[in-house]
Amino acid sequence: PEVIFDGTQFHMWYTGFGTGSQASQIGHATSTDGVTWQKDPDNPVLTTAYFQFDWDGGAVSAPAVIYDPDDPDPGQRWRMLYVGRYLATYSIGYAYSADGVTWEKSEDNPVLEPTFNLGDWDDEKVLAPTVLYRNGEYQLWVTAGGPQLQIGYATSPDGVTWTQYATNPVLAPGTGADWDNGEIAAPAVLVGSGFEMWYSGANEILDQTYIGYAT
Repeated sequence: PEVIFDGTQFHMWYTGFGTGSQASQIGHATSTDGVTWQKDPDNPVLTTAYFQFDWDGGAVSAPAVIYDPDDPDPGQRWRMLYVGRYLATYSIGYAYSADGVTWEKSEDNPVLEPTFNLGDWDDEKVLAPTVLYRNGEYQLWVTAGGPQLQIGYATSPDGVTWTQYATNPVLAPGTGADWDNGEIAAPAVLVGSGFEMWYSGANEILDQTYIGYAT
């Protein structure tokens, strides 16, 4: 889930699956206290593409949302980066909304996709984003898969055109007998005096997943 407090209530966007379906979609719920939630009657608020062969025709998931009440364009005060799937290919798309419920997908989607160059750190998939908007710039941390899942970084002036950090990945799995020696994924980032990240790490020997912390 992604949760934002707009000054009055909490908003949650989350991934949901129907019974027996792998075609996940994105729902929305609200709460005044963060505990008791009301699902939106218009759910799902972001759906798969109409044509199943589109880049996000198989599933949409993992929303990362930014809210800017002072955005000069009222139609884009809510902005979302999300994962779209077609077969086994996962890419990142961009959508915008005036109210957090009715979303418009960007015509430039997908805005970040695998390189498909064998051996690249992100040659197979990009997924599980977390995003911040600071000083007029989007900052994105994303999970990408090549030989194994790792975490990379990219920036954008508009949420559509992204520049990947030259020495990606910025966080790699551990080595040897480390607890996260298998893969790392699903970053969540906050910023204060510095950047803080929580992420999932998998141990390939024990076949267990844990949560780690990095600064």
